[in-house]
Amino acid sequence: MRTTARSWRRALHRIVSLADKAGDPVDFYPPRWSEEEMTRHFAFIEASRGFRLPPSYKEFLSEFDGCHQLFRGAALFSVAQLLDPTHANAADDAIEDLNTPIPSFVTPVQPHWRRDGLICIGLDAAGDVVFVLDPASVRDDGEMDVVAWFSGLGVRLPSFMHLLDFIGDLMDTRDDVCAHGGQELSAIIAA
Repeated sequence: MRTTARSWRRALHRIVSLADKAGDPVDFYPPRWSEEEMTRHFAFIEASRGFRLPPSYKEFLSEFDGCHQLFRGAALFSVAQLLDPTHANAADDAIEDLNTPIPSFVTPVQPHWRRDGLICIGLDAAGDVVFVLDPASVRDDGEMDVVAWFSGLGVRLPSFMHLLDFIGDLMDTRDDVCAHGGQELSAIIAA
């Protein structure tokens, strides 16, 4: 777990550096609660969702409690937002509006593309960029896949750390990637 923790911190530091360089800084929420309160909130989220949050994501929330403007206006939710049912409903609506399959889980006989039990951990105001945890993919170390949609194109990544790495790669690949529209961004991701 320590390697994963160091890795997500390194990936986040890279994003912050690239965003600062581009003149679009990433804003973090400061921690709002004590460690004991965070533990209770995590327990409530996990009990209500029916799965344990990945260790790296819990460490991120304990240290930063979410952030604004991670990528193209998308934020990572704070613990308060994860506890708020209105955010869960907005995230469900955004995922439904994408109307695209979740990578690796579509079969010709499946009547509906959407898997149940996903938990949204971030999105932008328009619902064009959406990040969700997939508890059906949990591994022995507690980490799980993150599915990210960028303008309708879904990408499955093996962990929260890999999501941050991927976002850093998108930011680093093209200096002006944030200025591009959805189709251009989709082409960059697909390449």
